[in-house]
Amino acid sequence: MKSYKVFKVIFNSLKFKIFVFLLLSTFYFQLSTRNAFAQSVSLGIFPPVMEIDATSPAEVKSKFSLENPTEQSLDIIIQLKAFKASTSNNGQIEILDTFESFPDPLLINRIKIKDKGISIRSFTLSPKQKKEFDFEVNIPPNEAKGDYYFTVFFATNPKPDTISNSSLASAGVAMNVLLSVGPKGETKGFIDKFSSPLFIDSGPVPFTVQVENASDHFVPINGEIIIENLFGQKVGKVKLLSVNVLAGSQRLIPDETQIKVDSAEFKEIEKTITSSNYPVAIWPEKFLIGPYKANLSLTFGENGEKFSRSVSFFAFPATYLAVILIVLGIVVFIVLRVKNKIN
Repeated sequence: MKSYKVFKVIFNSLKFKIFVFLLLSTFYFQLSTRNAFAQSVSLGIFPPVMEIDATSPAEVKSKFSLENPTEQSLDIIIQLKAFKASTSNNGQIEILDTFESFPDPLLINRIKIKDKGISIRSFTLSPKQKKEFDFEVNIPPNEAKGDYYFTVFFATNPKPDTISNSSLASAGVAMNVLLSVGPKGETKGFIDKFSSPLFIDSGPVPFTVQVENASDHFVPINGEIIIENLFGQKVGKVKLLSVNVLAGSQRLIPDETQIKVDSAEFKEIEKTITSSNYPVAIWPEKFLIGPYKANLSLTFGENGEKFSRSVSFFAFPATYLAVILIVLGIVVFIVLRVKNKIN
């Protein structure tokens, strides 16, 4: 049987808090070479996210590894769960109870996790052991084309059937798989929303960037925001987080600084992040005055279709001005009082 396969693996490394957020989202899908660990079970997986593009018929194979950094053995059960994009549009996912959302629900039966060529559903990792496994999926001729989104969950909890959105982070560690069976249709999408506060007192400046993927397959999106002053001079740049947007879904895109949680840059915008009810891209500049124009440019898909939009805002340091006026007022008052006493 003639086979064809094209697959790529995107991987990331973050401390637990951000790792879980991106793992439950579509993905903070960042490019990095370190392992990500689930705090409650101390189990590491590499890569946490796998992308596969295939055209039927195909025998797709890829490797991944698990690591047990603890001093005790871990008994692990493998569970497959379908997911979809959360309606919150913040990059999180929603675990599904069935595989009925798949173009072919029976494809899940052709997905195998193998250890040295033997299909497994459970195994044990010794203390400090790192082990490599094979991910395999058999895509037969005339397989229903479309996207298949599922999580390969490695649970230390002996009851994998109870896995849900709330238990996903605490019960084990997962590898999200984005499987696209082609040929793919046309990449279609647009910028659904790009906005900022019309008037601000001072920075940092939050930008709302929301895109919609109207394609029948997941689409990688990259982009940036260039800020210009009144004279058209470039005064700032915000690099957006590279993300995958699932088919038929919307996604709010933050800036890439937000995954660097130990950096000084992150500390500068942390307050703005926590004060927002949803993901925003942040320009960290603090002292601003006058009109500004922000130009958003995004690249959709592998073919690099480009989209752009602009928004304007005005900055005036009213708080600083108020403090200065109060100080001046106090000085004038004191001067006048002293002058009256002298007279």
